[in-house]
Amino acid sequence: MTRRLLSTLSLVLIMATAQATARMNEPWDEPRPSGVQRPEVSDSFGSAMGVSLIRLYQRTASRVDTDRSKSYPVSSRYAIQAFEQQGFWLGMFLTADRLIREIDPSTNPHRIYENGRQYIYDPLEANVWW
Repeated sequence: MTRRLLSTLSLVLIMATAQATARMNEPWDEPRPSGVQRPEVSDSFGSAMGVSLIRLYQRTASRVDTDRSKSYPVSSRYAIQAFEQQGFWLGMFLTADRLIREIDPSTNPHRIYENGRQYIYDPLEANVWW
C-alpha cells in the first residue's frame, strides 16, 4: 500500500515538473490580436501541480464516472482555468466554491442549451471579483 502511494505521488510530481518545464520553453513574446485580452497564466509550480492533478482525474476517474455535470464549463475545465489564472491556493478556493455551488443549481439563474441539454452557465470570470 505504501509503495503504491509513493509511486503514485512520484508520478504526479514528475508530471507536474514536466508541465512546468514545458511552459518555460514557450516564446516569451506572443503576438496578440489587437483588442483581444487573454487572461494571465500563473507559472508557479503549485499551479502546474493543480493542473496535473485535474488532468490525471480527467484521464482516469472521469472516464469511468458518467457525465453528470450540470454546469458549463464542466467543473474539471473550470478548475484548470482557476489554477492557470489564479495560482494554486485561489484555484483551490474557486474550485471548492464551484463544487459547493453545484450541489444546489437553483441558486444560479443563468441557463444555456447545448447539444439538447440544459446547463447552468457559470464561467470563472463571473466568480473572480478582484
